[in-house]
Amino acid sequence: MIRGLAVALAVLASGCRSTDPAETQAPTSTVNLQAAAQAAVVAQESDQNREVSRGAGQSMAPIYGDNTILLIAPIAYTDLRPGMNVAYRNPAGDRIVHTLMYPENGYWVARGLNNPAPDRDYVTPQNLIGVVYGSFQSDDPAVTPEE
Repeated sequence: MIRGLAVALAVLASGCRSTDPAETQAPTSTVNLQAAAQAAVVAQESDQNREVSRGAGQSMAPIYGDNTILLIAPIAYTDLRPGMNVAYRNPAGDRIVHTLMYPENGYWVARGLNNPAPDRDYVTPQNLIGVVYGSFQSDDPAVTPEE
């Protein structure tokens, strides 16, 4: 546990550099995907209700992508607010991580930051997985973390 905590602290301290929020540049990192995944698992272990998931695709570019490990935490549906990045399951069962835009008909409309239009499916109490609690960026999208 001490080694894992040291890895997580090293990733958090040196791995991801933030830039001016007005810029659309993707986050950068100096750690590989395996180290980012290890740091996410350490953060998950502090609350077993959290899930670790790997980003995929370009819908949330430049913030999240194939080289991002996401930490998803449960959240009450009534606590959702516009601008939150949430994970939900679409009718095909795929996990989607997109940004909440506004409520409509008692549900939430979401959209990928890089998508021109809102999602076809609503975020509902039944398909909500949770909110993005943390993200761990890596410098190597080609490396797959060990399970």
